[in-house]
Amino acid sequence: MENNQNKQEKLESVNIDKPIEKKEEDLFSRNSVAEQLNTIIKNYKEEDSITFGIIGDWGSGKTSFVNMTLEDFKDDENFIIVKFNPWNISTRKKLISDFFTTLAKEIRKASFPKFK
Repeated sequence: MENNQNKQEKLESVNIDKPIEKKEEDLFSRNSVAEQLNTIIKNYKEEDSITFGIIGDWGSGKTSFVNMTLEDFKDDENFIIVKFNPWNISTRKKLISDFFTTLAKEIRKASFPKFK
């Protein structure tokens, strides 16, 4: 267990503009919520799709939360993680094209690992 002084020192050196990549970097105890979401996703057995939205102000930790959540799935062959960031895409046509190109690429990598 980390003592309060070490945690305070880490908090003082945090770069709030850079998301964390791993659970061990979580200084705000959000990992427990990420693990709850992981359990929901892994236990979902319906044939219908499921969608989650992560909503928050700029700098509130959305990307860090997603990174902590995805960490549990990176070595799980039952899931294919597709990261898609539409932030700079300006047209609907380009958005759709880029999304499906990215999706196809990740499915191909997961299905045929030799051809990454």
